[in-house]
Amino acid sequence: MLTQIHPYDFVFIHREAAPLGPPVLEWLIAKVLRKRIIFDFDDAIWLPNTSATNRIAAGLKWHRKTAGICRWSYKISAGNAYLADYAKQYHGDVTVNPTTIDTAGLHNQIKDQATGDLVIGWTGTHSTINYLDALLPVLRDLEAEHRFTFLVISDQKPAFHLNSLQFLPWNKASEREDLLRMHIGVMPLTDDPWARGKCGFKALQYMALGIPAVASPVGVNCDIIRHGENGYLCRTADEWEEVLTKLLEDAKLRTRMGKAARNTVQSRYSVQANRFTFCASSRPDSALRKAMPERMASAESCNAPAYRSCSSIRLPQTRKNCKNETKQDNRLRAHQAKQPAQFHLPEYF
Repeated sequence: MLTQIHPYDFVFIHREAAPLGPPVLEWLIAKVLRKRIIFDFDDAIWLPNTSATNRIAAGLKWHRKTAGICRWSYKISAGNAYLADYAKQYHGDVTVNPTTIDTAGLHNQIKDQATGDLVIGWTGTHSTINYLDALLPVLRDLEAEHRFTFLVISDQKPAFHLNSLQFLPWNKASEREDLLRMHIGVMPLTDDPWARGKCGFKALQYMALGIPAVASPVGVNCDIIRHGENGYLCRTADEWEEVLTKLLEDAKLRTRMGKAARNTVQSRYSVQANRFTFCASSRPDSALRKAMPERMASAESCNAPAYRSCSSIRLPQTRKNCKNETKQDNRLRAHQAKQPAQFHLPEYF
């Protein structure tokens, strides 16, 4: 990896250069190779998030490295205000770039709420499936009164039992079609520091496809969802049951809510809507423009330079990282959306 970085002036790092151990690679890139790091993160990765499934790896994560990477970076891009506040303790140049959805090339269909058997759905990795625990009593009560399927799209089959449960292995190639099976999407969370760092990716995926999202009022969910307009925010079991019952019984409500949700994503959380914000997070200062004119080109259309030499580091592709890969792809698409032809972003290592 390091041998390939030499020709480049800027290195874009999403979350971390290596998933385990201290930030050796980041230190070498910044301090030895003297490259300018654009650091992007969309989770509270400085906090331990230990569960039964990741207990061994968690001991090797070296969570405190996030502060060091922030200090060594040239610019920082954070997924929400909560994450940005953390980064600002160590760096003065932090831009909030929300998680974006590719509404043109991927999430580009709208759910027909008037057809098919009713499906309430959830998508996520096995490490976050425990958030569904608080919702299980609600779903069991609903099973007694309504006919529906509870669809779980994940990398591992859940251990809990529901009469309505259907498990579908997550597949990148069929993700859109799998999500479109849902009539209602849920995103329950616990209100804790780790959850406050989440960037609402599940809710945004549902909403982009015209699927009403029902979520916990935690962190950025409160910014994305306007209760009763483009989705619902539910805190108690009674609120969850009331809202889900209402949506199960009213296809017109689901359609109206889904359209409003889609409009929200297109106007505020799409790749196209955030292209200028992402460009701003990687815009160099005037001193750097003068110091490196041969390495840069103007970009009037974006009001940011076009880096002819920019490398990107991503985590190795594993099943656990496939969701992060989708989010990083969308954030990079926002960065490229208004760049002129001179800009070249090579393939990931």
